[in-house]
Amino acid sequence: MEMILRILFVSFFSIILSLSGISQSAIYSSESVHHPIIAKNGMVASQHKLATQVGLDILKKGGNAIDAAVGVGFALAVVLPRAGNLGGGGFMIVHESSTKKTTAINYREMAPKASTRDMYLDKKGNVDSDKFNKSYHSVGVPGSVAGLIQALNDYGSMSLEDILQPSIELAENGFPVTHDLAHLLIKYESRLRPCQETEKIFYKDDGYYQAGEILKQKDLAWSLGQIAEKGVDAFYNGDLGKRMIKGIQKNGGIMTVEDLNNYKTSTSEPVWGDYRGYKIASMPPPSSG
Repeated sequence: MEMILRILFVSFFSIILSLSGISQSAIYSSESVHHPIIAKNGMVASQHKLATQVGLDILKKGGNAIDAAVGVGFALAVVLPRAGNLGGGGFMIVHESSTKKTTAINYREMAPKASTRDMYLDKKGNVDSDKFNKSYHSVGVPGSVAGLIQALNDYGSMSLEDILQPSIELAENGFPVTHDLAHLLIKYESRLRPCQETEKIFYKDDGYYQAGEILKQKDLAWSLGQIAEKGVDAFYNGDLGKRMIKGIQKNGGIMTVEDLNNYKTSTSEPVWGDYRGYKIASMPPPSSG
């Protein structure tokens, strides 16, 4: 199945793949600005080379573009914490060249049932930026897990267990912290440390993670393992989801298990446009964000 795919995550990082075979080389090169990498059969691109490698390995095993994209999406949940994550949402546009059909999949977050129009306003009717940006009231019902698994079920060729195994290993065994991640953990320390669990994951007792040091995420490995074993139900109907809701409510959030149970993705026709003779397919107005 030949496809062209675009995924746009909440934090606006993208993966672009095209597939009719396997790329000989699709890994980032520091010289690529002046000597671009050209692949005859397919290419994987993401913001982290380890996630890109996961996608490339899936293609080499015979997986299609959706298999690779879903693998990259889950891998980014491990190696690029600020962008790819299990608690976010996204968009996907899938084009099947065999049928000429293009489909837009919307798996952005949904508002919890108890949300109200004025929930982010203070007593004077002004927007409370802390409540809007930093509190557990700002958490939407996540869609990434549902959307990626839906895409895999509808268009993929490999099992969810096989797709997730590289990400589980990256979380369990760890990966080298990049200079970028090391810098951001210091920059956003005031936001991250107040949460005991986040502090335990991203900070050391004797200071900060330095570039090149290995960051392991055992709890994330367990979470990915639950998804690999039980599929979408692990997140929206299982122990994993219940643990998440318990943590949210403990900190004043309004999301419930019912909100998780009621989460739905949606599909629609893309918005089409023309640019210099090319037809451009893009996402229709989003459900959030």
